[in-house]
Amino acid sequence: STKIKDEPKTAAIMQIFMKDSLLFSSRIGIEYRGAVSQMFYEKKSYGIELWDETNKGISGSLLNLPREEDWILHGPYADKSLIRNVIAYQVSNNIGKYAPKTQFVEVEINGDFKGLYVLMEKIKRGKERVNVSKLSAKTSASDSISGGYILKIDKTVGSGFSNQDDYNKSNAITSRYDQSGKISKNSKIHILYDYPKSENISESQKDYINNYVHLFEKALASSDFSDPKLGFRNYIDEDSFIDYFLLTELFQNFDGYRISTYLQKERGDKLKMGPIWDFDLSLGSKGFCHNMNKENQNFWIFEYN
Repeated sequence: STKIKDEPKTAAIMQIFMKDSLLFSSRIGIEYRGAVSQMFYEKKSYGIELWDETNKGISGSLLNLPREEDWILHGPYADKSLIRNVIAYQVSNNIGKYAPKTQFVEVEINGDFKGLYVLMEKIKRGKERVNVSKLSAKTSASDSISGGYILKIDKTVGSGFSNQDDYNKSNAITSRYDQSGKISKNSKIHILYDYPKSENISESQKDYINNYVHLFEKALASSDFSDPKLGFRNYIDEDSFIDYFLLTELFQNFDGYRISTYLQKERGDKLKMGPIWDFDLSLGSKGFCHNMNKENQNFWIFEYN
């Protein structure tokens, strides 16, 4: 057997059994995934792409989940309850906000039992996932260039870069403001291009989405931020921001807002928050931000971040 690594994907065979019955079998490409989670020697997470005989991606339905080619086997090592992501995603879906659909599975690799995992959908553009319009590199018409986009506030590790702060003009929008809302030429707030990917997005598309984000930030930082004609509501879907806020605070997800944070913009629509992602350290997970987890302490995650 060839060793699994972090890029490129290793060719393998995946089989799914229910007791002794074979439910699904396919060639796959498999790799380690995640940034911090790759250090979890005991229980790494895996990215999987269903492959045909020529190693090209093919769609398939796993355990009755909608057909797609890209999947994740999440090893909830940092979450000793094993269920935080599943619960958070389910609550989000229950209120009508898409989050990855999940199934619990037990994973065995080359005869080595790895334990309980969560099979989950990878966040990506698609009719059954983040349903924004397809945007090819050739799209530049003013009526089409407004979407769809998927953006992500995150470390660059896990997004094809070797260090966690490899931000540059080719892969990210850099805010013109610092964390306190003051104009800054050295802002540490970056928003990565997730769809189209940084290697596919055109310069005109970058210009469009950069300008849109900067106009939103300018409106938000303005003294007239709630003005009907100039205020932030002209740029964002307010309900989606409220729902993201409520889910992050309800689950006390201390990763919220600062990393693993997705935004999306459909063609002709305003900027939306979501889907939620990476809630395995939420709900008072011990060992992280211990000062926040003391008994009887009231806190808001957005204040911590």
